[in-house]
Amino acid sequence: MAEMTERRTGRDRRAPVDARAALIAAGTELFAELGPDAVSLRTVAQRAGVNYGLVHRHFGTKEALLKAVTEPQLTGLKADLAALPPGPPELVLGRVLAAVQKREAYWRLLARAMLAGQDPHEVQSDFPAAEWLMRWLSTPDGRSRLADGVDQRQVLALIMATGLGWMVFEPFLRAVSGLDERGTDPVQQAPLIGLVARILGTLTAPPPKD
Repeated sequence: MAEMTERRTGRDRRAPVDARAALIAAGTELFAELGPDAVSLRTVAQRAGVNYGLVHRHFGTKEALLKAVTEPQLTGLKADLAALPPGPPELVLGRVLAAVQKREAYWRLLARAMLAGQDPHEVQSDFPAAEWLMRWLSTPDGRSRLADGVDQRQVLALIMATGLGWMVFEPFLRAVSGLDERGTDPVQQAPLIGLVARILGTLTAPPPKD
């Protein structure tokens, strides 16, 4: 049974709250706002409105709380990626970006953690977007779809760098490049994705001859 505690609301009124859920919600907010390095467990408890000792009872360490914060985000992302329909590369890449982008707290947390020099494996246990893209770059039997000599890992890094860079620096990138305001489809929302798709087309192995 989930541990229940009380949270102060309004004029000193109290309402029961699931302590674990409240701590995860508070951790999600604070880690995205400030970065995990800058947030203490005591601050998380204060934001959640629960006793500080409950942080240690439920999680023990900040690293465990951080994993608990990212896990639901990653589970939802995996589900969204698994449901993606096939399509041309620019639409597929745009949809992958949109699936990550809608989890704003997650990618802001990730950006702040990486800028602070945190080990990525301390932030999350697996990397669903990267794993999905690596499978997408492969044939059903596991061979690379790319031309001989083209490293899938480098192409994956290019795709991820473009997508994550766009999410974090979109206003700056639009300002310095003069790109138009965002449209409604994934490629218009992130026009660099279309360029990456065209680059990808030049790196793809030609179909086998009959």
